Amino acid sequence: MEATGLRIGKVIRNAGLSFVGQAIPLTVALFAVPYALRSLGVERFGVVSLFWAVLGYLSLFDLGFGRATTRFVAQALGAGDIKRVSPLVWTSLLVQALLGCVGGVLLASVTPFLVKALNISVGLQEESTQAFQMLGVGVPLAICATSLRGTLEAAQRFGLANAVRIPSLSMQFAAPMIAGLLGYGLTGVTFLLVVIQALTALSYLALCSLAIPSLRKRPSVQFRILRPLLSFGGWVTLYSMIVPVTIYLDRFLIASLLSMATVAYYTVPHELLSRLQIIPASLSASMFPAISALGLSRGEDVQRLYRESMRFLLMLMALLTTALVLFGEEMLELWLGASFGAYSAPVLRLLAIGFLLSALVWPSSALHHGIGRPDVVAKLFAVNLPLYAGVAWLLISRLGLQGAAGAMVVRGGLELLLFYRASLNALSTRRVDVGVLAPAVLWASVLSLAFVLATRMPPWTVLKFSTGLTLMILASVASWQFLLDERERRWIRSLEWVREYR
Repeated sequence: MEATGLRIGKVIRNAGLSFVGQAIPLTVALFAVPYALRSLGVERFGVVSLFWAVLGYLSLFDLGFGRATTRFVAQALGAGDIKRVSPLVWTSLLVQALLGCVGGVLLASVTPFLVKALNISVGLQEESTQAFQMLGVGVPLAICATSLRGTLEAAQRFGLANAVRIPSLSMQFAAPMIAGLLGYGLTGVTFLLVVIQALTALSYLALCSLAIPSLRKRPSVQFRILRPLLSFGGWVTLYSMIVPVTIYLDRFLIASLLSMATVAYYTVPHELLSRLQIIPASLSASMFPAISALGLSRGEDVQRLYRESMRFLLMLMALLTTALVLFGEEMLELWLGASFGAYSAPVLRLLAIGFLLSALVWPSSALHHGIGRPDVVAKLFAVNLPLYAGVAWLLISRLGLQGAAGAMVVRGGLELLLFYRASLNALSTRRVDVGVLAPAVLWASVLSLAFVLATRMPPWTVLKFSTGLTLMILASVASWQFLLDERERRWIRSLEWVREYR
């Protein structure tokens, strides 16, 4: 247990660092966006928001090389094969730079058509065209920066990665505000974004050389290693194309089957809950290089790491979901008013359960990526997409917004079953682990009670708050007392999981 504790401790610590690396920039965005909106104006800020979307979409030109680099570098470091690291990093970086240049040239070429298709006002079209074309320079820089950050994560240096990621993402959100306050237009915003991408890539490169001394030597490129990188990256690219369709499909169905006006009542709670996905995403980002380094040759260690990650994530996310189910209506009323809260509260409760189920898929995804089977992830999401589309269309047409939220629950449950079954197969075990089953049964019962309380009791009553808080406290105490053994409790109290970090 001690060895397992240290291993899961490092994963939890790295997950915490990854979480902070995403949470701080989001906080900066909450502060900076209103100022940017006022200083740039509504239409210019709308174009800036498209800059972020374009940079994110063109990251597909990475073709999964960033994820593949993380996996193979972590595998080489875990095996002590230091000589293989430098060719992997430099070969991947060269290919990604070339792919990024292709993406940048493509963006510059389609910009005139893009600007017209977006219905940008005539007075702003020339400025927008120049800005989008300049943004093409930032595409290869952004792709290379992502790959270099993945190299640091492969070396388990999440702290160093955060030293760049936090100021970089924060400045990307702050750039429109700064440009607007200085009186610059869209070209000024784009120039700042390109400079930030360049500084980010250079900073990651310097820290990679610090973390992996072999990178300080003369760059070595070996094109024979492209085949495994392409094979792994191709499946990652397919997965990256399927997931956004799955995430946003419900909104298009609501708009077409119901009305555009009702989309907001669904989108707001959906976006609110989606922010919680940085918790499983952070854990997955930490698990992936750790499992890659262990490899299937140490299957027992991988199995323990997967089981412990699932247990900790389940108990944490279930507690947060219980709070949202119980008090989500009050939160929405405080934020957006009583009428909005009352209308969207039933949707939020169902969505919260759906997001909990989807969150538990992340460890399985990290497991399959870590053992070199991204094809399983892509195939399972591809199988689930048409099933979800059919269920969503049926439930939305019959039950409206609550049908959309119910379809999310069905989707999350089916994903979890498919991925958990695939994980058991990958770990060569057919037995459902009691360490995962016991907390699942406990928190399923707690969530059922919370759902009944939330729907039967009126909001803002003392009885509801006292009963809900008592339920959450009792469930937390039961998890601590009965779902963790004494060695796990002693390990958590000792804070070794905080101190044990390389």
